[in-house]
Amino acid sequence: MAYGTNCTLCTTINEEPFINWISNNNEVDKNKLVSTTWYRGDNFDYGDNYKTNLESTSNSYEGRIGLIRVGEILSEQSETILSKKHLSENNHQYAQPFWNATPHNNSSLAWSTYSVGDAYGYSIQNKNAVRPVIMISPDVQITSGNGTFNSPYEI
Repeated sequence: MAYGTNCTLCTTINEEPFINWISNNNEVDKNKLVSTTWYRGDNFDYGDNYKTNLESTSNSYEGRIGLIRVGEILSEQSETILSKKHLSENNHQYAQPFWNATPHNNSSLAWSTYSVGDAYGYSIQNKNAVRPVIMISPDVQITSGNGTFNSPYEI
């Protein structure tokens, strides 16, 4: 995983196998995902202002799927993850760290969001989860649901 001008982690996630997986290989659902410009921001270090990172338009890449940047999720993980899809009591230990698109200022590290919402520089040799972000066509409309586990959005 090299950062520089190309984001190997970001471009790898945009490969067709991932698009097939997230759309359940359904052509209609694949067409609901649209390409957009994602911004990774500048090299980030401990103590830097995450708002500056979120406002940056540096290190852009194109794709239908992106990754979360440092600062986009600062709170605990989602309730569905924390409760193992509502099968147990909430516990942050159920959540896995996940990679962020924001480049670390140390080339041997990459940013990862830890289970309690903190960002840490992890060795690029580590294995972490990926939390994809998708861009859905503005033509798509929610037809039902309220976004909860028991009533997910239907489009």
